[in-house]
Amino acid sequence: MRISLQGVKADGMPDGVHKHAITYQPVNPHIDDNENRTIIPFDTVAPAGPLCIVWDNIHADPTNNWESINCLYHPSDTQPGTDAVALERANFTGGNWRQVGNNTPTFVVQFADHPNEGQGYSQIVAYTNLDGTGQYSGFAMSGTRKVRQRFTISGPLSVKAVWLRAKRLSGTGDLIATLNGVTAIASVSNIPQTTKTNLNGSEWVRVPLVVSLPAGEHKAEFSTTAELDIMPIRRDGWEGNGWEIPYTVGRSEKSFNGGSSWADLYNHATDLQWYLEPVEPPPPTGGFPPETTLTYITHPNQTLPPLRVPVATSLGTKLTRITDNGVRHAYSRIQPWNIDGSLLLMAYGAQILDGNTYAPIKQLGTLPGYAQWSVTDPNVLYGTWDSETKLFALNVQTGAISTAKDFGRRVSLGKGEGAISDTGRIALQTLDAPWLVYVWDTKTGQFSSFPVPINSDNVTMSHDGNHVVVFYDPTGAGTGKGIWAYNADGSNGRQLSEIARHGDPAIDQSGRQVWVQCSPSAFMVDIITGAKTDLLGTSAFVNGHVSGRGRTGWAYFSDYDGTGTAPGTDQVVAVKLDGSQKVQVFAFANRKASGYESQPQATVSRDGKRVLFASDYGTNGYYAFVAEA
Repeated sequence: MRISLQGVKADGMPDGVHKHAITYQPVNPHIDDNENRTIIPFDTVAPAGPLCIVWDNIHADPTNNWESINCLYHPSDTQPGTDAVALERANFTGGNWRQVGNNTPTFVVQFADHPNEGQGYSQIVAYTNLDGTGQYSGFAMSGTRKVRQRFTISGPLSVKAVWLRAKRLSGTGDLIATLNGVTAIASVSNIPQTTKTNLNGSEWVRVPLVVSLPAGEHKAEFSTTAELDIMPIRRDGWEGNGWEIPYTVGRSEKSFNGGSSWADLYNHATDLQWYLEPVEPPPPTGGFPPETTLTYITHPNQTLPPLRVPVATSLGTKLTRITDNGVRHAYSRIQPWNIDGSLLLMAYGAQILDGNTYAPIKQLGTLPGYAQWSVTDPNVLYGTWDSETKLFALNVQTGAISTAKDFGRRVSLGKGEGAISDTGRIALQTLDAPWLVYVWDTKTGQFSSFPVPINSDNVTMSHDGNHVVVFYDPTGAGTGKGIWAYNADGSNGRQLSEIARHGDPAIDQSGRQVWVQCSPSAFMVDIITGAKTDLLGTSAFVNGHVSGRGRTGWAYFSDYDGTGTAPGTDQVVAVKLDGSQKVQVFAFANRKASGYESQPQATVSRDGKRVLFASDYGTNGYYAFVAEA
């Protein structure tokens, strides 16, 4: 069975595009007791508008390998007043769709971040029969009859509108919403009128209402002079159904006499189909430096900035020292910010900083080698130890370390220069002969392996997860020399560069998967076609590093020599990946010492607006800095 999230078309049907999908083998061939249920973990889902949950039987012979979603309730036993959609199946004789025994399947969605707030049932029916005949027991609002939602928030919230799902039965009046003492009105006359036997597909009504809510309990009250039917979705379980999960955030209530006697709606802990539309946060003040041509820029020696105090630079950018001496990021090719940008890893010093304020959050007791952030869980780092055969997962909040995958061979996560793909795939290399590359999918758990001719210096993934880039130390044309790319299964090996120098996979301005290299000259190579594009002329980045960890269309270069007068000397820049030789200059590294730890090895935030680099800054130590426009 495949379970996927798909977008919603204008007609309300799934759009067929799998935003997230997993395959699942049911473990219970038959369930006839409503205490049985199966928990199916799913990927983290970013906000993307309305979504459909779609079940598919993807077996090659679905007729003889059928699967079903259990129908736990007959409509007469379900809670009234809720939106109804029938489960249907194809008629084996005529090919037409029909209802399955007038029953509907039940499921619970449990969110990872708020496990007590995400309960919902696929179909909770409003009538005795799904064709609309029989008893109707919805709660119609009119005049003094109101509904309200009690809810609790943990922190302040700025609201600009309230949304309620409803459908008009009669009248042309307005919907009145009151939130924290503020009242607003929205006309519902444009909502299609319906009957009590045709409530499916109820409409969303937006009530503009600007109010600031402090932390604590609040009440959103809805009333109307027109007659509306409110569609509450049950959030807690029906007694004894085996699906109860405590609902502690709030509940909906009804009143028949103007609010003097409120009671639980249907005598159960329920939740209206409603939500608050928050005020959008202001756009980030940071942007990008202007595009220019790479040149040599003179600049005076600079003193060490104070800790976590932004200072203006002669380039028009801001520079912030974010660490004390001896604490810095790992490397240019490793993304230091977690997937949602809330945390920042300082591998040297094993510290976790706040991803925005840079204040220290946690000192890690143990940090796996070559640690990389998960692309699905903001609290998980993956890493390896050279003495181990396993890929480990570290939860930075709890400190718990678990085995993500045991390969049975000593492996390394790219020897400190590999990166997880945007799709969650990791490339690992064996540390003993025979030399192999493993590709493991952190989302599905699937993995493959393929042999390589010699011990490689490092391996990494392309951003789309479809290609492995392997770095061989010997130079020249031929197998086992320079930079090679392979399909994720090891097929279609092709040489990208005869000379292996610092570089990183990136995505160019045209959306192509490319390998970007800074030495002996700056260029990029299409990973699929091998087409080469020069990026810069003579530059100081012959002694440099590359990061492709940021925005599409750009790679970030830094110079670790810091001397001479070549264009780009001591600069940290973004290079436009289109051959135009345009750059954006973020900072001077101001590196004066010769130690490895003081090399800038610049990397970048996921949106490309903040560049992180290291430097001694004219001292005997080394620190981490962030530069932004």
